[in-house]
Amino acid sequence: MNFLPESALQRLFVQYGEERLAGVAARAIAHHRAMHGQFNTTGELSRVLDSALRRARSRGATSSRRSAEPKGAPPSTRCFQALRIAVNDELRHLDYFLRVGPSLIRAGGSLAVLTFHSIEERMVRRAMRKGARTDMAQAVDDAAGVSRAESAAFGAARRPRLRPGPRPGPGQ
Repeated sequence: MNFLPESALQRLFVQYGEERLAGVAARAIAHHRAMHGQFNTTGELSRVLDSALRRARSRGATSSRRSAEPKGAPPSTRCFQALRIAVNDELRHLDYFLRVGPSLIRAGGSLAVLTFHSIEERMVRRAMRKGARTDMAQAVDDAAGVSRAESAAFGAARRPRLRPGPRPGPGQ
């Protein structure tokens, strides 16, 4: 993050954070690095991003059907999500699991995947639909989430979704 060009940061924030103000966030990071050097703490990064994103949102720079960050979350939440996904290579690991995981399930067993954000949710839903037999397609659409009360009580958890997959038949 301290060394990525502004354009790469912007792509990362769009692709992995779904941040509609990715350009604002990337510019704020590049500006801070030019003026003050590298970031030394996540708190420093958070302050720079939160300030820039709040300013942009207050000027009406939000043109999207999506709402802002989850209620009560700092504006930098999506940017930190993007950085975490990139650093940990999370989507590649999830893709591997979705390709290999079903082959590890015994006949009559089942597979369920807990997702924490919309990017994972879309990947899991697509993979399960692709592997679903027609009589099991409904299971793919039956994701369970936490209640609003649970989400309010445990705000850091946001709203994870448990997506059940189709059960493999005999010999699968």
